[in-house]
Amino acid sequence: LTRVTLPYGASLRWTYQSHDYSGTRTLRQVSARYLTPSAGAAESAWTFSSQDSPGYSIHMWSWVTDPVGRARRWDFIYSSSYAWKLGLVSQYEEWPSAYVYGTRRQAFTWVQDAAGNPYIGTVLTTYDPTKAYEKQTKTEQTLDTHGNVTQTKIYDYANLTTPARTYTNTYLTGTEYSSRHIWNRLVSTTVSGSGQNV
Repeated sequence: LTRVTLPYGASLRWTYQSHDYSGTRTLRQVSARYLTPSAGAAESAWTFSSQDSPGYSIHMWSWVTDPVGRARRWDFIYSSSYAWKLGLVSQYEEWPSAYVYGTRRQAFTWVQDAAGNPYIGTVLTTYDPTKAYEKQTKTEQTLDTHGNVTQTKIYDYANLTTPARTYTNTYLTGTEYSSRHIWNRLVSTTVSGSGQNV
């Protein structure tokens, strides 16, 4: 696909490049996406970049730069020593430009449920990373084997060790539901924090 023209005159087009991966594999990937919002209007471009290390089968990181120069970067788990995590996002950053360090960073920790399904267990968010005035907050979650969130812990900026609030959820488990593969009926939610339980 190289171009799409929409009914009212807007259009999208893409350019591609070939990329070499380990094992003598070469795959095509988007290098830029262009948008024309209406017939005769100026075209704007989003460019795609990536970084690799020899011998790896996926990108180490990729980023997208928008028409005014702001960038979004995704880091990936690329080492084969983390087999079940391979290719998952380890970090996301927002940059005011491609050459100015990020204003917000989210670092992801992946875990597995009892059935071995991966999910994000912890998100550590940093505002103004690397600055003397950077601030951090953290969220942790636990999922059951059906993807239901059974517990969420939210940490305040001043304290990343004791959660400010903890939400605990329970779900229906009776055979009249499980026999029909209905697993997501919430029974109760409890929130605790600052010495209170609701």
